[in-house]
Amino acid sequence: KRSHACVEDLLAVEICLLSSYPRDVQRHELVVEAAKLEKDLWQAYADNALDKVRAHLASSYGMYLHLKKAVTQKMKTRSSGPAQRIRSAVYAAADVYRHTRVAMVSLGMNNADSA
Repeated sequence: KRSHACVEDLLAVEICLLSSYPRDVQRHELVVEAAKLEKDLWQAYADNALDKVRAHLASSYGMYLHLKKAVTQKMKTRSSGPAQRIRSAVYAAADVYRHTRVAMVSLGMNNADSA
């Protein structure tokens, strides 16, 4: 019982990242290093998400080719489940990438910068 209360206490703690604060706070001399660290972490997170999008897109294309080769309805039905799961994974990874991009833009990255 005690451990559950400790876990609930930890989950109740809300930590606000610098990207959630206005730009004037992010550019204050006392938090510039922390903002740079958070931006670097978001960049790594975005790169990872983009790699996942690429990998899932390649898998998705392979499943598309597999579906095109299916001749019977049974084969098409059997192949459609994995294809839908891969498509869902592509959308999930793209959502993560978009979220990280928004955080990076709020930390000062230009919208035109590549991530």
